Amino acid sequence: MAEEYEIDFDDAVNVLVMQENGIREIYVLDAYYDKFDEFSRIVPE
Repeated sequence: MAEEYEIDFDDAVNVLVMQENGIREIYVLDAYYDKFDEFSRIVPE
């Protein structure tokens, strides 16, 4: 997944954990989470 989506290994692990646990929102500045349609990225202020 890390190679396919061009993301860091630890972020790929985060995505897998989120998918396995039904987490659909993430508060993060990293825009590459937008590559995954099943997540809503919320930018913290």
